[in-house]
Amino acid sequence: MTDLKNIDFSEKNRSTEGRVRVRQVLSITLLLCLAGIFLTLILTKVLGTGLGWSEAVLTGAIDENATDADIWKVRLMAGMNQAMVFLLPSLAVIYILRHAAPHIAQQVSLRRFPPMHLLGWSIALLAVCMPIVFYAYQINKLVPIPEDLKMASDQANNAIKALMKMPNIWAFLANLTLIAVLPALGEELLFRGIIQNQLMRRMAPLSAILLSGAIFSLLHFQMDGFLPRWILGVVLGWAYWRTGNFWVPVVMHFLNNGVQVLAQFLYIQGILSFNLAENDLEVPWFAAILSCIAVWGIARTMSKGELET
Repeated sequence: MTDLKNIDFSEKNRSTEGRVRVRQVLSITLLLCLAGIFLTLILTKVLGTGLGWSEAVLTGAIDENATDADIWKVRLMAGMNQAMVFLLPSLAVIYILRHAAPHIAQQVSLRRFPPMHLLGWSIALLAVCMPIVFYAYQINKLVPIPEDLKMASDQANNAIKALMKMPNIWAFLANLTLIAVLPALGEELLFRGIIQNQLMRRMAPLSAILLSGAIFSLLHFQMDGFLPRWILGVVLGWAYWRTGNFWVPVVMHFLNNGVQVLAQFLYIQGILSFNLAENDLEVPWFAAILSCIAVWGIARTMSKGELET
């Protein structure tokens, strides 16, 4: 197994890595993300003034009664936000620091696809952790949330329900790109490829994984789902650290989001009977415990021996 601990901290790479401090990398990343947010706000203003788009569309404050035209506009806005706040700033960090910190680009390289058995174990890890994630969501709902944050979460959930109306294949493909492809690339580049790897230069791997997972969940600004999203972030971060291959969290993230989009599309087409947009899956406590045991077993298997990548 190629371990990120060995990639990041070996004596061979310490000379190139040390040219740029952790706080410098994270500061540049933060500034570029803020610049992306600023540019998104400017484009939002331009679309509102120049094209007359409504405030509800520009802010994503739509619900299931929104027209198809408004839903497509929100898809465009959400895709622009994903690209300008996560994907493009992360790529810019890699480009700007390509000479001073070449290790950053090496850690997020997609040129080397992982062996199928390694990817298979990672996907299995994601699958068996799902009962824990759903159970964590049940626990999260018991935690009181300030009214302003609750309203923001409700607005985001209503917008997601509207976006998940997929009457045709084009809406499905657009949602698959928006909800699965862009986040799998942009969010993994930012939260795992840059933030987690930089934190690992200054703290223990597990601490870095937990912290970057918490940042990942917080920056979704949906506190009613903070705990389950944190768990997902930790699972993605751990799999990336253990395998040393950036394709692993990208594929896992894509599958986690893409399966939900596909299931909802199949429900709308009458192929599935379960509506993910309307039904909360109740997971009994013993299923969550069994899930924990399965996660521990797969994680232990992945940690044993040398799985060549």
